[in-house]
Amino acid sequence: MNYNFGLCSISFRKKTPEEILHAMKAAGLSVIEWGSDVHCPPEKAQEITDLQKQYGIKCCSYGTYFRLGVTPICELESYIKAAKTLGTDVLRLWCGDKNSEDYTEQEKKELFAACKAAAAIAETEGVTLCMECHNRTYTNAKNAALELMSQVNSPHFRM
Repeated sequence: MNYNFGLCSISFRKKTPEEILHAMKAAGLSVIEWGSDVHCPPEKAQEITDLQKQYGIKCCSYGTYFRLGVTPICELESYIKAAKTLGTDVLRLWCGDKNSEDYTEQEKKELFAACKAAAAIAETEGVTLCMECHNRTYTNAKNAALELMSQVNSPHFRM
């Protein structure tokens, strides 16, 4: 089996993309997940892609700070376009803005509808949306994450 080793750019928030790529090449790493908040907002995707090519590094996923149920769904398109520019079909998203146990039944219903809409977009665009297990999101607990995956029920929407 062949493994690729890499890192997430958010671990190095104070470094520039070029500094990160230079260090990765020196360390023999080959893949990166770019974070959209500091290093690679959607509008910088082509610039980052050009740098990746210079250093021989590939993007394995795009760590967006898109929050399903919070960020307007119409903004998802710019993140998908950026991911494709970077050379990946995997996007990391956050699901909601509070812990699962803090959602009312109505809020949960609305969140699940937003997730299903995003999964449909992902299917059309040929990408996979991966939820991050994180506090202050709906996927803060295993049972909540399993419920969400069961309700959305799409190969384009994963953990």
